[in-house]
Amino acid sequence: MMRMCPLCSSDRQEVIVGIPPRQFLAMNRHCTADAIAGLHADLDTPLPLCRCAACGFYFAGSVPAPEFLDRLYACDPDDDAHASLRPDWTAHLAEVAGRILRAAATLGDSPKSILDFGCGHGALVNFLNAAGGHIRAVGFEQDASTLRFLKRKNIPVCESPDACRERAPFDVICMNEVLEHVTDPRGLLRFLHEMTAPGGLLFVAVPPMPDYHMHRQIRAIQRGERFDPAINLWEHLNYFSGVTLAKMATAEGWIPFSGQWSQDLGFRPDLRGTALVRNLLQASRLAAEAVLFSSPRITARFFQKSAARTA
Repeated sequence: MMRMCPLCSSDRQEVIVGIPPRQFLAMNRHCTADAIAGLHADLDTPLPLCRCAACGFYFAGSVPAPEFLDRLYACDPDDDAHASLRPDWTAHLAEVAGRILRAAATLGDSPKSILDFGCGHGALVNFLNAAGGHIRAVGFEQDASTLRFLKRKNIPVCESPDACRERAPFDVICMNEVLEHVTDPRGLLRFLHEMTAPGGLLFVAVPPMPDYHMHRQIRAIQRGERFDPAINLWEHLNYFSGVTLAKMATAEGWIPFSGQWSQDLGFRPDLRGTALVRNLLQASRLAAEAVLFSSPRITARFFQKSAARTA
């Protein structure tokens, strides 16, 4: 059965293109030949990339079985050379940590508790805790091999949603390239809203997939040309623009939080005045970069939970 739209729950999906796993795995440097062979998967039957006819959201039309995803994401807990520990990724996480700490400082001088939801091998948790005693960061992971790695490195981690609840509320929650992976992104945003203190912040970063970029990639797929490796229908189940990310978050009670730490790839017609002009200029520049260099950067946004306490 085809998946309903993760954004608006409509069942009016259109299959835009079918992509055999062999085609998108060829551009994924994280998938070695040995790892793929160990999955015992059908590499040649096309998987559907869908677009919702009601709201325009792009998403994977089918979801791999949980057991398959467990095997796909599993790694050697003793592998210090894992892809998520590469210097380029670690440098990116250092920059993300800086954004999060600067945003957290706007909440006042009191100690801050931070949850890195989907922390991987824990580099971001380490960067945040290095800021000092006023920051207490913890990760969340469930993959057994990754948990063994985290424990071996003495990185604080919650191993279940219930463990997150026990430590809640958090002043800041981070989701760095996580939301595109989950089967129910709205449900996850709802859960994290419950875990956040009134007035607290949510940081979300996703691969940028605005309409103009998706149209270009779909044409490349149809012509048999190389396309954006972020289009991976085994791992990336949801394809966000800045606009659709904001729509999904606000639908679950989050308020857009403007600041120099957010990076929007895409035009936001909801803005007004000078903010609208700045966004239009930025969207135009980033669109030109994507057309010229085919390398759009990450979409990173902060959202805030209302400071009003509910009964």
